Amino acid sequence: MNRPVRLRMNFKTNMEMIGKRFPYLAKYKVGVTSEGLLKAVDLTYYTACGNATTDSLLAYFSVMMDNAYYCENWKYRGVPCKTNTAANAFVRSPGTLPATFVIETVMNHVAKALNKSPDKIREINFYKKGQTTFYHQPLPYCNISKIWQDLKQSSEAEKRRTAIQVFNKQNRWRKRGMSIVPLRKGVTYPAGLRFTAYVAIFRKDGTVCITHGGVEIGQGIDTKVCQVAAHILGYGLTVDQISIRPATSFLNPNGNATERSITSELCCEAVINCCNMLKERISLIAKDMPQATWGEIIDKCYGLGVDLSAKYMMLPKAGQPCNYNIYAATCTEVEIDVLTGETEILRTDILFDCGKSVNPEIDIGQVEGAFVMGLGYWLTEQAIYDPSSGLELTSGTWDYHPPFSKDIPIDFRVSLLKDAPNPLGILGSKAFDSVPHDKLIVKLHQFGITGRLLHWYSDYLMGRKQRVVVDGVSSSYLDVTSGVPQGSIVGPLLFLVYVNDLPDAAKYSKVPMFADDSKCYRVIETSHDTQLLQSDLQSLCNWSSTSELKFNLKKCIGIRFSRKRLIESPEYSLNQEPITLKPSQKNLGIIISNNLKWSPQITSIVSKANQMLGFLRRNCIHLTDTKCRRSLYLALVRAHLCYGSELWAPQSTSKDLLRIESVQRRASKYILQDYHSSYTDRLKFLNLLPISYWYEIKDIICFYKIKSGLYDLNPEDYIDYPTHHLTRFSSTNCYRPNLCRTAYFRSSFFNRIGVGIMREVVAHEDELKRCNNLKSIRGLASKIPEIQEEVIGSINSTKGLMSSMIQRLKLKDHHFETHDPASEAEIDSLWENVLKIDNSLTKETRTKKDIKTKEELKLFLESHCKVRQYMFSILKCGKSTCNVCKAPRLPEEIFSKMSTICQILCQQERNTNSLTNCMGRWKLQRNTCHLQGFH
Repeated sequence: MNRPVRLRMNFKTNMEMIGKRFPYLAKYKVGVTSEGLLKAVDLTYYTACGNATTDSLLAYFSVMMDNAYYCENWKYRGVPCKTNTAANAFVRSPGTLPATFVIETVMNHVAKALNKSPDKIREINFYKKGQTTFYHQPLPYCNISKIWQDLKQSSEAEKRRTAIQVFNKQNRWRKRGMSIVPLRKGVTYPAGLRFTAYVAIFRKDGTVCITHGGVEIGQGIDTKVCQVAAHILGYGLTVDQISIRPATSFLNPNGNATERSITSELCCEAVINCCNMLKERISLIAKDMPQATWGEIIDKCYGLGVDLSAKYMMLPKAGQPCNYNIYAATCTEVEIDVLTGETEILRTDILFDCGKSVNPEIDIGQVEGAFVMGLGYWLTEQAIYDPSSGLELTSGTWDYHPPFSKDIPIDFRVSLLKDAPNPLGILGSKAFDSVPHDKLIVKLHQFGITGRLLHWYSDYLMGRKQRVVVDGVSSSYLDVTSGVPQGSIVGPLLFLVYVNDLPDAAKYSKVPMFADDSKCYRVIETSHDTQLLQSDLQSLCNWSSTSELKFNLKKCIGIRFSRKRLIESPEYSLNQEPITLKPSQKNLGIIISNNLKWSPQITSIVSKANQMLGFLRRNCIHLTDTKCRRSLYLALVRAHLCYGSELWAPQSTSKDLLRIESVQRRASKYILQDYHSSYTDRLKFLNLLPISYWYEIKDIICFYKIKSGLYDLNPEDYIDYPTHHLTRFSSTNCYRPNLCRTAYFRSSFFNRIGVGIMREVVAHEDELKRCNNLKSIRGLASKIPEIQEEVIGSINSTKGLMSSMIQRLKLKDHHFETHDPASEAEIDSLWENVLKIDNSLTKETRTKKDIKTKEELKLFLESHCKVRQYMFSILKCGKSTCNVCKAPRLPEEIFSKMSTICQILCQQERNTNSLTNCMGRWKLQRNTCHLQGFH
């Protein structure tokens, strides 16, 4: 009749006629050390093939019989057995599933024989990166140990084991147990396996039609194909514009069976090659249309006669037994009834390394389905045959029990290993930048780059190909559609151009950038500010998604600066991943802590310097040249001590600076091999300055650069204005960076002086003696209502006095008179003073000419003299209303609330008194105040 025929069997007939999985029987001998390390494995395994032995799975069993364990010596024999049952067939994970079970049984047997923990036996036998399997294939990317440790930590294995022991002691008839099992699965592309893909683009709306040689049977192959096509073609194409058509023998001839995960991989790679061919044609047109949409680009290509269809046959090359390996681990906790055998799976944790997942939801679904299918294989399903005829007796659901919903773990957790791309897999290449070329060209056009220069950049970026070669095994060539060439001059510039609009994404926060590192910060005063900051973080995530540049979530941390000790900690997230708050973080090599103290930075640089100094002492034992050792010290040790000192040295404590100086003390002993002379003598002989001197030199150089406009900083923030007239060159250091403190109020004028005022004015002196700060005084006032009014009055007195002092010293928006640069006579006088100091320290007679040859002193003094022209002085203007020359009088309403006030004496020589003189004497009088000479 020449008509297609469809055959369908009922469930019972199917079960009786079609074979099942291959049963196995394994006999083994194992040689181990006393610690449990495998030395030799002798394994003989038998498989029941049914009535035909031509399709035995001995090869699959052999490749996986070592699982994740290394052993130096293997001896194995496979024996296929012919039986009177139906020929067995391939089922999910053929051969490899029982092979894994056999070696895991061996590991448990070894642990029991040696009376050791099964986990410990497994851990010491894991494959390590670079080791070779027994069939001589290296494992350059083996990460089973990392997966094992990560799973133990995420599943809280040790904590749960302790709880299980407690449960088993308390329950006689119900017991619990837990096991952790690793997995190494070799993925093989069989020789001759081929899949064809055909991609066509419709000219009017740009929709894409794809047909490939695989069959969608629930594994998500069509979804993955659409995703990789949208990713490769780019130009704004979405998955919704792509459709999949059924495979035909005309468009996809000579296809192979859809099996395992390799079908999805090879079909995706075939589609990738088709899309690369199309994109190469489209990009020639698209580079002249940077603002065009995908549909407009396709319509233009059609008008110019570009072929909008492509076909590619994927034929993997034959190589080693496994093209690559995947790794995983499972932790399962079960509870059994020892009387009935009823089993309940309480919790299962699976950590699976699938490389760079094309679709994590599909991959996790595949892992879950495979695990549940394995539950049926090991726990509920059993095929029973008639010994005489070979007929299957369990041909219905009454006797054959697949897993049901009650058999699934109550708590089922599956996760994929993050940041573990597979260099030999599909779309898994490492070390490729993520800047998409098409979007970079668009941004270059937005910056005003057009014409031939834009075409040059397009040709410079596009058309590159790349592949990975590992131990003679190479991947296929892939077009490099993203990233800027590493090591090139224009590479960093192109990257900065691409990310230049990142700060614009945050509307309510500030985003400073440096290279590929960015900060997002905002002052938090209310809960609304917290919401705005989180909104900006979400905006940055949207920018990341649009720009196809993913943030490295492992490196994204937060730090909070606050004057409060106990504050609420709102949760911030990035891409729905919580941001970890840390007490400190490193910025361009400088550690900044949340209390704005520099002890962590000092500890870090002292540690690095001591490590490098120790390295020199251990490895340069026979280096006797003092000049060479001095040069090594300056280049490798002191460089750590002086890095970024302009920022942290002015704000460090003397104790921390002495720690730094001690490093140079030890270094000078090593350089001279002199452990007896004084530190001063050693520095003199080596012509070195103390580290603290170097910090002052760098401060002056930094200040000079700020005033000269070499640094983009406001000079006014780094000048300490004198409050009196300078008639001669002053030793006052006018360069003073802003001090950053989160606890500055503790030592402030208000806190130090206010407590003293309150103790004087409040009648309850005994209670106040126990109060050392304003917080404790307020707490006392809330408990004793009698003194509350007196405390409030004394606080207002302190506020008024402090406000007056601040107004007197306020210099903003006032005009200042500048000095001329230092004269030659003054500079010469400075050299004379330096000469006297040098002679007194070195006990040698030198001339000014000798001193001036020291470049460090010359640089320091010349810079210091130039600085003088930026010093300011406040002169008496003679105006009665001036608040700078004359301090304002305190308002009379404050006088009535003050119980005491300091006696401020008038000094005609100076315009203002120091705080110490102002607060020096107190005179206690009741309801009166005396103000003497307050100007």
